[in-house]
Amino acid sequence: MAAAQIFKQLLRQLLQGKALSDEELVDLLSLKDNDETLDDFYAALHILAKTKGLPESRQLHAFTSVWRRIYLHDEYVPSSLRFDRGLAN
Repeated sequence: MAAAQIFKQLLRQLLQGKALSDEELVDLLSLKDNDETLDDFYAALHILAKTKGLPESRQLHAFTSVWRRIYLHDEYVPSSLRFDRGLAN
């Protein structure tokens, strides 16, 4: 299932008042449009770190998925924090 479809499905469940699992909440936070801030990525990683009872392999997969989404994000590092700011190409 494509990322946009997963996000829409999870958002629909949330708006219908259904509780999301920790994994679903992490997906919702890390699949949404995070152009303005990276706070939701941070929140997703924090939730995963605090989650109890999730098998280690699934937790590792979830961490990997969130980090992949961070790195694939078009501008995952704000320009004010970029190490190459001001350098000529």
